[in-house]
Amino acid sequence: MHDLLDEYARLLTTDTRACADLFTNDAQYRTRLGSHDLCFEGRADIGGFLQHVPRQISFRAAHCEQDGNGYRGALQLSSADLGARKQHVRFRVADGRFTRFEVL
Repeated sequence: MHDLLDEYARLLTTDTRACADLFTNDAQYRTRLGSHDLCFEGRADIGGFLQHVPRQISFRAAHCEQDGNGYRGALQLSSADLGARKQHVRFRVADGRFTRFEVL
């Protein structure tokens, strides 16, 4: 599953449509923006959110491991404004696509 997470990280700021295609039609994407918990449902809704990810941030899959019936991983983020930091994620996969993705 590291390859799928790596593909997500690579496409996130280069090809939003291809990144959204990594999710099933009924996938769920959860994240937090400031003090708000956000939940996007379905590939189109997820793609609409992902297109707002700043293009100047670079993402790279740092690690990935099985966690129960899903996976946990981390993305290495870097940009001139943020420096470097890790973003932890948890996700589930079916048939090679994300069914649930959560930014922790």
